[in-house]
Amino acid sequence: MTPINYTLNFLWINLNPQNRIADQSQSIFDDESETINEQNFTYQLCQWANFHANRQINLWYDSALVTKKAQLNSFCALTKISQEKNAKLKLKDIRRLPNLNREIEILLHPATPVYYRVDFIKALIVDKMMLSSKNFNYCIISDIDVKPMTFSQIFDPPTLNDLNSIGYVLAQSTLQDYENGFVIFNTTIKNVRKAHYQSIIKSIVREILHQRKFLTEETTDRDYFSSEIVYCKYIEFELKMVGLNAGPRKKINCSESEFNFSRDFLKSDHRSERFRFMHNSSVPYTKYGRNLKNPPLEEESQIKELIDWRAEALPKNISI
Repeated sequence: MTPINYTLNFLWINLNPQNRIADQSQSIFDDESETINEQNFTYQLCQWANFHANRQINLWYDSALVTKKAQLNSFCALTKISQEKNAKLKLKDIRRLPNLNREIEILLHPATPVYYRVDFIKALIVDKMMLSSKNFNYCIISDIDVKPMTFSQIFDPPTLNDLNSIGYVLAQSTLQDYENGFVIFNTTIKNVRKAHYQSIIKSIVREILHQRKFLTEETTDRDYFSSEIVYCKYIEFELKMVGLNAGPRKKINCSESEFNFSRDFLKSDHRSERFRFMHNSSVPYTKYGRNLKNPPLEEESQIKELIDWRAEALPKNISI
């Protein structure tokens, strides 16, 4: 039987860039948008480390959105956890992903909805892992609010059977068909990577960047993209893999998605944001959420505080 080698991946992405001039942020987690704070995030990470000693655990973040002080403090905190838990923790910068080309970099502008960015970056991480999988044959991407699982809970016989026969497993949802808050991919099955890349990454880039060529000033809500755009692409992925949108599922203990189809957010909530790119601008035009600070309130515009933002990654990626 082939040994089960795997890597665990978690992700933290800031809603807004930290202020590098004021330099007040104490960690990469300093972000006013999130309901989960640094203490809760770190606690969950420790629980995963307890169950997976000596296994590679990656915490991905976007260094273009944080300060050097925040990066260093978070590195020190993870170093302490790694030493105490005998874990192989790495703080990894998404700006160093080899598949992060100029087109994709534009799509990660912080004026776009944060949950859209989180889902898109998850797809980029999976793609990278499937291209560089010499030391592991399974890649796990999990939201931090998923209840930590042991090795045997993750790789139970039905899950292993699905992974080795089909090549992936998505989390089961009670309100919707699936959740992408917890996914496992078999990195040794080549057609999985191809289907994943074409259905999600390539499709997103094509749809967002190419549509702006045809947009006019007169628009409807259907001309905008929301936080759910990447999530919905998994239907295309499953059609390529199994011929229907009901592939292998795994029941896990986690919060239901905030974006179930029956939930509405206040227009002032950043989760209600819609975006599109117009003409040749690399700064998206948005509606609702953070843009309600900019009159006129119901019309689209570029978020004033982010118009001049540039993606400047910190010069050196820190890893443990």
